Amino acid sequence: MGEERSPRYDQDSAQAVVIGRIVHYVPNAGETYSGSERPAIIVHVWENPGQASLLVFLDGANDPAYRGAPDNSPTFWVPSCPYSADKMPRSWHWPRE
Repeated sequence: MGEERSPRYDQDSAQAVVIGRIVHYVPNAGETYSGSERPAIIVHVWENPGQASLLVFLDGANDPAYRGAPDNSPTFWVPSCPYSADKMPRSWHWPRE
C-alpha cells in the first residue's frame, strides 16, 4: 500500500481539498477504458476527510461512458468520491501521485 497523505491538505504540494481543484479520477470497470484515469474538478467537499463530488472529463468518443450517455456529454458527475493514494477504482488522487 502507498503512503497515505492527508486528503484535506497535502503539505508537500500545498494542495488543499477545495472546490475547483483539479484531481485524477480512477474509474470503475465499464466507465471508461480499464486502467485509465481521467481529469476531474472538485465540485463539492464533504465533511468526511477526502470525500468529494467530482465533475469528470472524458476523452470524447474514445470513452465508453461518452458513447453511452444519452446526450453524449463529455463529462459525468461522481458524487461522494473517496480519496485513495493507492488509486482504488472509483476514487480520486492528486495528479502527481
